[in-house]
Amino acid sequence: EYLSNEFNTRLITASDFIISNNSYKNIDPITLNQKGEFYCDKDKLMFLFNKYTQVYVTQGFIASTIDNKSCILTRSGSDTTASLIASSINAKRLEIWSDVDGIYTADPRIVGDAKVIRCINYDICQELSAWGTKVIHPYCIKPCQNENIPIYIKNTNNPDSDIFTKIT
Repeated sequence: EYLSNEFNTRLITASDFIISNNSYKNIDPITLNQKGEFYCDKDKLMFLFNKYTQVYVTQGFIASTIDNKSCILTRSGSDTTASLIASSINAKRLEIWSDVDGIYTADPRIVGDAKVIRCINYDICQELSAWGTKVIHPYCIKPCQNENIPIYIKNTNNPDSDIFTKIT
């Protein structure tokens, strides 16, 4: 509501441009999870843009198969959707807003003196994510890494903080 009162906004559906490289037959019939890789069809995305819209709003998780059937991405599908969009439009940066200040040296709920890692490279972050850090999913990193787009992990509950993680 705030966005529509302040800006010329447009809702676009991610399944129109986030595409799986697999067909519908590869979907888990219970969860609708699709195994395989996803990509952002830049031509389909750019077709949705117009010169009058200031802010575009979309959702994560929802995609479509190459045979145009609905499916969903796995855990952290919103972050991965954002990363795919950022890489396809060559964004200057991607911001992932979470409930923590960034990626920590350890789980701060367990290790009292854990510190936020202020800057980390894509490969090390990919490794940490693959080993179980829950702040960012490994699938989210590669699209931005391929285009050298920095990823910022910031805290939704503390938006003015200068403590965050930059992945580059």
